[in-house]
Amino acid sequence: MVSNALQLATINSVGDFILFLGKCFVTAVIGSVALVILKADTTLKFYAVPTLVITLFAFFVAHAVLSLYEVCTVICIPVFIGRTSLLEDGCGIHFRQYF
Repeated sequence: MVSNALQLATINSVGDFILFLGKCFVTAVIGSVALVILKADTTLKFYAVPTLVITLFAFFVAHAVLSLYEVCTVICIPVFIGRTSLLEDGCGIHFRQYF
């Protein structure tokens, strides 16, 4: 039981970190593209504030999308760990593995 909890905590922590890196990557790419596009506009004299607004909006959109993915992984991972522990323990129930 304790090994399942440790396995779940490890997978959840690593998954959260990877999703955070995904949010940062999306924000950096969108911010860089926005900066290049806004610098090319010769009529625009001050491009820091629009770039910041675009970058913040990109982070919030990435956060919303990846949070939904995080909820799905948080639901599926314990089910998978529980199922594999039942298959490994035996516990009187005979399952057939399909994977």
